[in-house]
Amino acid sequence: MRAFPEVFDYYQAPLYNRDALAASVASLIRDVAAGTVLDCACGTGLPAIDLRALGIAVECSDSDPGMLEQFRVNAIARGVSDKAHQLAWSDLGTLGRQFGLVLCRGNSIAYADSWEHTTPAAPLAAIEFHVRAIAAAVAPGGYLLIDAPRERKEISAGYPVAVLRGERVRVSEGVRLAGGCRAWTHQVTIGKKERHEFTRYSADITGETLRGMLARAGLTGITEVTLEGERPSYQSLLARRAA
Repeated sequence: MRAFPEVFDYYQAPLYNRDALAASVASLIRDVAAGTVLDCACGTGLPAIDLRALGIAVECSDSDPGMLEQFRVNAIARGVSDKAHQLAWSDLGTLGRQFGLVLCRGNSIAYADSWEHTTPAAPLAAIEFHVRAIAAAVAPGGYLLIDAPRERKEISAGYPVAVLRGERVRVSEGVRLAGGCRAWTHQVTIGKKERHEFTRYSADITGETLRGMLARAGLTGITEVTLEGERPSYQSLLARRAA
């Protein structure tokens, strides 16, 4: 039986144009002249591993040991550094420096305190606490790229078949609003017979709510950016810390 982090790799395959996303983030890194980059929610490596493969030095961290174990497997398979730190956002200061660009994408902030499937979603006050911790890792004059769902609505969606590691992958999912949070139900079919179904819970946050949190964390010039290959249901925001 595959562990959840490996299943998560397969889940992501139909949802993203991985090459396009990495190229788009790499372009953003060049545009903002970020001398140092931190992906503080690196998960299993999308897009940090791809950025490393493009020759971009990216520091990586995540709080989940299972995701980091899969990250290292994926990095070694790709032929890039597998270095990554197991750190909560509140512990980013232990890295001893700030960064020209901090990445926190993939709806990661909405899953604060609730990555484990049985844990209730975090309230917005807790989300804001984590946003402040992430923002503190941004150097003066540097940027934070972070996202959240674009709209507050229930959805049901299927995605085109993708191929990962020689296996066909089919994904469908639904989102319902319940008890002040979002319940995400996912079905992942790998090959002909292997099927996984899981439910995760995230905070009921949108990009507009996130925008206010970023401003209160002392970031300015908050703008929406378009990333090729990213999920269109996510609103990606770029915010800057004053020099």
